[in-house]
Amino acid sequence: MKARGFFACVLRTFGWVVVCMLLLTSGFQASGASSLTKVTVAVATAQFATSVSPYSSIPKFLGYWQEEGLDVTVLGVAGSAIAMPMILSGQVDFAFPGTPWYLAVVAENPDVVAYYCLYPHNQFRIAVRENSPFLGLRDLKGAKVGVPDLASAAVVYGKAALRSVGLDPERDVEFLPVGNQAVQIAYALLRNQIEAFIGFDNNVGGLEALGVRIRLLSTEFDKRLGCGLVIATKRSTLANQRRVAVGVARGIAKGTLFALTNPEAAVRIHWRVYPETKPVVAAESEALRRGVMELKARLETMRIDNTPKKLWGYVSEDTFQYYQRFLYTYQQIKRIVPFREAFDDSLIPEINNWDKASIAKQAREYKGP
Repeated sequence: MKARGFFACVLRTFGWVVVCMLLLTSGFQASGASSLTKVTVAVATAQFATSVSPYSSIPKFLGYWQEEGLDVTVLGVAGSAIAMPMILSGQVDFAFPGTPWYLAVVAENPDVVAYYCLYPHNQFRIAVRENSPFLGLRDLKGAKVGVPDLASAAVVYGKAALRSVGLDPERDVEFLPVGNQAVQIAYALLRNQIEAFIGFDNNVGGLEALGVRIRLLSTEFDKRLGCGLVIATKRSTLANQRRVAVGVARGIAKGTLFALTNPEAAVRIHWRVYPETKPVVAAESEALRRGVMELKARLETMRIDNTPKKLWGYVSEDTFQYYQRFLYTYQQIKRIVPFREAFDDSLIPEINNWDKASIAKQAREYKGP
């Protein structure tokens, strides 16, 4: 199905429901009492694992967005394929989609643009059980492959990776949605409902925290793919609401540094904001151990201290275009968009203009929940 047709179908199905949800929250409206600018963002997952805390609970709970003059409402939606049409329709102001789905949209619609890279490193993982007979991607022919959901960027990535070894992902494998939570994925793997899983770094961290022994199937792209998640918005929003765009991204950058410095505090904050995400286990220490392992797996993808520029949100033209060529070569996007049209890096210096030492100190000394 063509991307544009798929998006139209999504909008018909979910549009009116989302519109009703957002009537009071969407758009850049000043909040009367506080004079904060109201902003709505969409996170491309309906299940808020601890790994999304740097761009959901932490900047909101610690006031990083408020310091930027923003009152941010965070919505979880079932995948990047849902988040992208919500930008185009004006139902949300910003979204954090997986780069594969973002590139599929920008290749056909010049009205959207990305301006911040949340994951400098490749976050995708292809996992099988440790004793699985599958030793490489080619062995997955005929397999049932689990994914978080069918609208996930992991599906786009997985199809390209399978094509790279000569498989036809439309005929040779069956994609099955199993959810984004480690317990859901573990259940599907251990019950042989799926034989492999294509998902994300935090999924692997969560499985390992549960004691599930897995093995990763490597690809030739693992070390080259970067910038797996972006902040995307309408091009007109970026032009007319620069302060807001910078504020959204700067709050996330601060939240990421806080989590890197004190992941245990980050997990506790996330549970405070989203109590339903806390694992139901007998011991508090066990729940915390699982949450921290899952978050740390994601933070390895988000860290910038091992990148050439060491700037929050930065991605090089070479890295970004390599991602496009990968998806184009294996038939997941319609064309390669020039870098300056697909990614606007002009806000990166301003986004990075804040006191990193004070945020790191705050994280180290944090005595909250």
